[in-house]
Formats: sequence, C-alpha cells, structure tokens
Amino acid sequence: MQSWAAENQYTALREFEPSRANRGPEMTKRRKLLLIGMLAAAICLFAVAVLTYRPMAVVYHRNRMNASYEKIRQVGPEDPKQEYWIDAYEHHKGRLVDLRYFQRREYILQHMARDSIESRRLWEELNAKWKELSEKVPHRIDVSMGEDAASDSDRIVVFDCPENLPIWEEIVLAHDQPPGSCAPIDKDSALPFLGTWCHDEGEESLAISISEPGRLEITSPDVEDWKTVTKNIRVVDGRLMFDQYWYVPPSDDYKSPINRSGHLGFSGVRMASVLERVPGDPDRLLQSVTTIHTTEPITGELHRMKEE
Repeated sequence: MQSWAAENQYTALREFEPSRANRGPEMTKRRKLLLIGMLAAAICLFAVAVLTYRPMAVVYHRNRMNASYEKIRQVGPEDPKQEYWIDAYEHHKGRLVDLRYFQRREYILQHMARDSIESRRLWEELNAKWKELSEKVPHRIDVSMGEDAASDSDRIVVFDCPENLPIWEEIVLAHDQPPGSCAPIDKDSALPFLGTWCHDEGEESLAISISEPGRLEITSPDVEDWKTVTKNIRVVDGRLMFDQYWYVPPSDDYKSPINRSGHLGFSGVRMASVLERVPGDPDRLLQSVTTIHTTEPITGELHRMKEE
C-alpha cells in the first residue's frame, strides 16, 4: 500500500509540475533580462559618478583652499599651526590644478629691474585687479611676485581659472615692454592717425608718425619734471591703442610707501589709451584713457593740428 501510494503521489506531482523543457527557455529569458537590467543600472551609476565627481571635487577643494587661507591669516606667522595650514592651502590649490579648474601661469619679467618703480606699479595694478576679480569668483585667486633665482629678475605666478588668464597676461605684458614697443602695423591702418594732435586748448598733445616700415612712434611733450614713456603700440579693430607712463626723476622716495595723493603716487602708473576715428571727420579723434585710479575711462577729443 505504501509503495502504491508513494507511486501515485509521485505521478500526481509530475502531472502538475511544468516540464523542464517548457520551463528552461522562460527562466533563461528572465535571467537575461535581469542581467541586462543590472548592467544598465551599473552603467548609469558609473556615468553619474563620472559626471558628478569633478564638480563635487572642485567644490570640495575650492572650499578647503579658501578655508585654509583664512586659517593662515587667523593664526599668524608665530603660530606653529600656520605651516600646517600653508601646506593644506598648497595641497588643495594643486588639486584644483589637477582637476583643470585652475591653471598656472608664470611670467619672468624681461624689461624692468627688480624693486624698481616699474615693477612696483605692475604689482599695484595686479593687486587692484585681484581685488576686483575676487569679488566676482567663488575662489581665492592666487597671484604672487618674487625673485626668480635663475635670472635675477622678478617673477609673476598666477593660479586662476582659464577664462581669467588673458586678463593677467594683458596686464603683465603691457608693463613688461621696452619703451617704444610696437606691434607690426600696416600703413593703411596707421594713416588715419598720423599727424600732430591737440586738445581744445591748442597745445600739442600727441605726435604720431611712422618711424620705420610697420612701426609707429608716438611722442608727447614732457610736462615740467615728468618724463613720458609710450609702450605697447598696436591697432586693434580700427582703433589705435597704446600705454603711456609718466615718471618723475628717480629719488630715494621710491623706497617709501606709495603716496597716492602726491605726484609720486602717479609716477609710473599705466595709462591705457585708445584713439578712435570720428566718422566723416578725418581731423578729429575720440580719446579714452583708463588707469587703475579711475572707475570710468576719461574721455575727450583730439584735433589735428594744421601744418604751418
């Protein structure tokens, strides 16, 4: 009886159990779908990790660099912890370079002596631009100036975002030029600006001439004890652009703090000048002058002086 019951139970179970032949393809299909779903999820997670890692890492290292700098200022040079915060600051700054958030630029000054009035004015303008840009960006811009041991010249090092680097380069190269430096200029571009120009008072302000093929010369009369130096002459989009510097005779006063209110405070400051033609009037030019001491350009007109 037990044998017959067991046999009938086994037969009944076989009648209700799906055949292996019918179950095999269905299970294989489910496994494939499950594997495909798991693979797709893994790919999505990997893509999210790749896309979010850099932005998150930039924010982290940027915040830690800013915080480290504040700690450096708070603890002071006599606190032994300052060295730790300096190392932390440099570490996070280096990581931002690795993440391509920062780029490093180095400029070895070629045309100005160390600790000269020229190098001091360059640093003054860099510092003013640093303050201006620091209010617009979420990171601390790192700009330093020191001695380059290999050349015995001053060296400027900048760590900043790639989009800001042309700003720093323009300032450095504008100062670090020999007197009379001029980009190649074709004669047709120069012709509208040639001549002697004056303001309404009638006294000569600028004399513009071709010194040699492809080069312009711009001279201004010296005012009392001031010497005028013109650099970085170029024509950009139909506008004549150049930088002028006024200097008083060198003296020991240059070793003292810069006096912004006196004459020495203006000596060597870059005056970025732009001349534009007045449509329909070849004898008038619009002039715009910008310095670090002005929030808006100083504008005026120049009139061509008639040759006698």
